[in-house]
Formats: sequence, C-alpha cells, structure tokens
Amino acid sequence: MNLPQFPSSFLGAEAARDSAAEGEQFPVNFYTPDGVVAEGKIDQVVLPGVEGVFGVKANHVPIIAQLKPGLVELHDGTEVQKFFVSGGFALVHPNSVTDICAVAAAPLEQFDGAAVKAALQQAQAAPSGDDFDAAVNRAATEVFSALDAALEAK
Repeated sequence: MNLPQFPSSFLGAEAARDSAAEGEQFPVNFYTPDGVVAEGKIDQVVLPGVEGVFGVKANHVPIIAQLKPGLVELHDGTEVQKFFVSGGFALVHPNSVTDICAVAAAPLEQFDGAAVKAALQQAQAAPSGDDFDAAVNRAATEVFSALDAALEAK
C-alpha cells in the first residue's frame, strides 16, 4: 500500500529542519482572515474541537479538526496565552507544524463579562421568527454561551 504524500514531504532540507519540532517545542501558526494572532514555537496547544477539547504537543499525529466556539490555550513553559475563537479549523502536519485557522479570535482578557452576559440574554430572548432568524439566534447563543463560560472559568 502506498501512503499518501504530504506537501511537507517535498520541503528542502533547510525548510524541513526549520519547520520541524525541536525537543518538546513545535511551531504554531495561529491566524484569522484579519491577520496573524500568534506564531512561534510552544510546548502545547489546547483546542476546542467539535468532538471535544484536545491538546497537541510535539510529534502529535497529523490531524485536521473543526473548532467550535471556545478557548484556545497556547502553553510556553509556565506562560499560557488564552484566546477565544468563534470557530475554525486546526491542522497538525506530519512535521509537527500546527496551523490554527479561526474565523475570529481575540485575547480572553479583552472581553467585557457584563456585555457578554447581556448579549447572551438578548440572543436567548430574541423571537425565532423565520428559519433564518432562528439559525442566527442559535449561533449567537452558542458563541456567547461559550464565551461566558470561558470568562467564568478564568
């Protein structure tokens, strides 16, 4: 059986060395359509997958995972950066490079807890109306519920 080739299989020696894991650290690229949120080598990343929260460390098995609204944690030693994402995808490549592609992301400390609670109450109380309005209210409720839970846990 022939195993599939990955784009990283065709990297030159120097590019492969620069993008591979070094000991316990591995490269992470975290971005949104607006730009780069964070990049560099870290020890671990914790992601809110649709199948559940999961962690990635150096030499993790390659994976593509859909992200739900929730908390992304970037661990570098004892330092932890926390970001809220509204959804997206995470790709762990065979050479340990991890790409996090989020629709929207912001540091957790930038959110106003009272404003989030008010937005959650408004989304929950909004009339369903037609199918479009119901879908918008469900999405808003999911995002604001996850953000409220992340703020409560911090």
